[in-house]
Amino acid sequence: MELPQRLVARLVQASGKGKLETLLRDAKKAKGLTSKQITVSGSSEDLEKAAWSAVTDGHITVQELAALVDEVEECGAQHLYLYTLTDLGVTALADKQLKKLPLVPQSPTEAFYADQPSARRTYHVLRGNNVFLKQIYTAHYWERDEKRSSSSPTERIDVRVIKARRGVTSSASI
Repeated sequence: MELPQRLVARLVQASGKGKLETLLRDAKKAKGLTSKQITVSGSSEDLEKAAWSAVTDGHITVQELAALVDEVEECGAQHLYLYTLTDLGVTALADKQLKKLPLVPQSPTEAFYADQPSARRTYHVLRGNNVFLKQIYTAHYWERDEKRSSSSPTERIDVRVIKARRGVTSSASI
């Protein structure tokens, strides 16, 4: 799978369909394109094809797709855990400490957006006046196998298989 296709698939997986529609709509408006030149709505599959075509035709860039993936992964459907930090904790997580971590790659790469990254990597991201901590890793979790599981009045068989997929954790300094 090529990088643009991987990025679009990642957007759809992360429930970023609306964001993808907005990106396509903005490209259409900015470049004065017609509906025949660029599709801006439809099913997830239609939008995936439209985004690939838009990259191929030069209407949007791989960098724009990558930035959108980052935004959706960093700010979407995540659990937020709030902790009261001690003074030592605040010092340990200060911007200057976070900036000691490597900066997120400036150009999108296959390895950075892999379905299952080879190792856990931690980066810092600069967005305006904020510094974000971003970890990318392969998450493992158990999922019920519906085909092999069954239930009756006298017996319940629950088969679970381990799954692996890209995981992203991010936080902002405040």
